[in-house]
Amino acid sequence: MTPRISESGGKRRKVVVVGLGMVGIAFAEQLISKDKRRKEYQIVLLGEENYVAYNRVGLTSFFCITVHSC
Repeated sequence: MTPRISESGGKRRKVVVVGLGMVGIAFAEQLISKDKRRKEYQIVLLGEENYVAYNRVGLTSFFCITVHSC
């Protein structure tokens, strides 16, 4: 397997995120958004979850609008 190369020509740094909860996913999303140009990082996500976490905090406002009871 050949090493991945960043836009700056060096090896990409590997970042391992353990946990696919809201914090792990938010961290990975932030790192991706800040690294779009240089592509310096290779991100590996590890978790037991079968699906990526959804924003549970946003559920309250979603149901308030949907049900009109809040």
